[in-house]
Amino acid sequence: IAGVEVSVLCPEDLILHLCLHASKHLYDTGLKPFCDIFETISHYGEKIDWERLRRHSQQAGMNNCVYLSLTLARKFLDAPVPEEFMKAIKPGDFDERFTALAIGRTFANTQRSMDGLSLSPNVAQLFDSRRFLNKARLFLGRVFPPPEEMTRMYPPPLDSIRIFFYYPARIRDLLLRHGRQAWRLLRREEGMSILAEREMDIAPLRDWLMSRGGMVVIPELNENIT
Repeated sequence: IAGVEVSVLCPEDLILHLCLHASKHLYDTGLKPFCDIFETISHYGEKIDWERLRRHSQQAGMNNCVYLSLTLARKFLDAPVPEEFMKAIKPGDFDERFTALAIGRTFANTQRSMDGLSLSPNVAQLFDSRRFLNKARLFLGRVFPPPEEMTRMYPPPLDSIRIFFYYPARIRDLLLRHGRQAWRLLRREEGMSILAEREMDIAPLRDWLMSRGGMVVIPELNENIT
């Protein structure tokens, strides 16, 4: 780049990253992620080691998001993903409704942008919970996440007591990011209730993607996580 050599991900890990990024946003960013996946696969072609990709996906616990993301890339753009690979990574608990939910999410984003409205899944989930204890648990879990999660968002390392001083910053950031959405939901403004319903309709897909087959897990830490 500009005459300077730089390091890039190998094709297999780049595909994993693109699949994870698409699923992280629950496929609400339109067709762009699938265009990226299609172009990457088309560019590298026979250089892609599909067995290596399968192995990395399995080790990282990413089969759910990889399978669904590549399924959508094939459906939308006819991405050249080998059928044998898709069969090898297909999760045992896969349900075709996940594909339908992801497709609806992909194209619903266009209408949502036209409306000028947005709603965080966390805010929608908080307002959808019927019981007070559920609301309290969700609220406290997002406002006061464990130090391990805080260190991924703020500078202090896990072994530093300074991480606890960043909880006020966490509250400030959440208010800046989601305060207006929460206020508009409380006021039951037109359109926000519809967005909240859309977010809750996608809950089964979110839960499936966040299950063991859909989240990234460092292989060496498997024993600790389970």
